[in-house]
Amino acid sequence: IGRLFLEKGDLNEAQEYYTRALKVREMAYGQYSAQVAYSYRDLGYLEQQMGNRDSAQFLYQNCVQLLSIDSIGGGEVNDGYLLDAQIMLARFAMEGKQDRRFLDLIDAAQAFSDTIFQRPSLYALALLGEYYCEQKQFPKALEYFQSALTQARKENQVFDFHPIVGERLIEIADCQLKANDNSRSLTT
Repeated sequence: IGRLFLEKGDLNEAQEYYTRALKVREMAYGQYSAQVAYSYRDLGYLEQQMGNRDSAQFLYQNCVQLLSIDSIGGGEVNDGYLLDAQIMLARFAMEGKQDRRFLDLIDAAQAFSDTIFQRPSLYALALLGEYYCEQKQFPKALEYFQSALTQARKENQVFDFHPIVGERLIEIADCQLKANDNSRSLTT
C-alpha cells in the first residue's frame, strides 16, 4: 500500500504504511531478517524522495548490513535489493564528494553484481559514467555510459524506445554536450 501512495506522490501516507510494514515484519520475522532489510530499503528510498538525505543513507546502510548478515547466516536474500542499496550508498558518497568512499562502494557493488548475476550492473555503470562526467573525465564517462547502454540492451532485450535504454541514451548525449561545452570554454 505504501508503494501505491508513493507512486501517487502522497509521501506522508506512504511513510505511514512503510513504517507499519517495518513494524509488522519486525514482529513476524525478527528485527535482523531480510524482510526487515527490505523495509529499510523501501523507507530509505522514501526518505530520499522526501529530501531527508541523512535518514535515507542511514536506512540504506541498515539494509546492506542486515542483508549481509542474513546472507551469511544462510537466509534467503533478494540480491537485487542488496545491490540496489549498495548503489544508493555509493550515490550518497558521490553526492557528498567522498570520492574514495564512492569508488570503494561502487567497486563492491560491481563485484557483487559480477559474482551473483554474472554480469555488470547497468546502474553502477551509469553511476560511474555520471561520476566521471562530473570530474570532467569525459572519455571515461562516455565509456561507462556506453557500457551501461549495452548492458541495458542485453538485459532487457529491447530496442531504443524502451525507457531504460532511453535513459542511457540521454546520459550519453548529456555527457557529450558537457564535453563540447568544456572544450569550447578551454579554447576561448
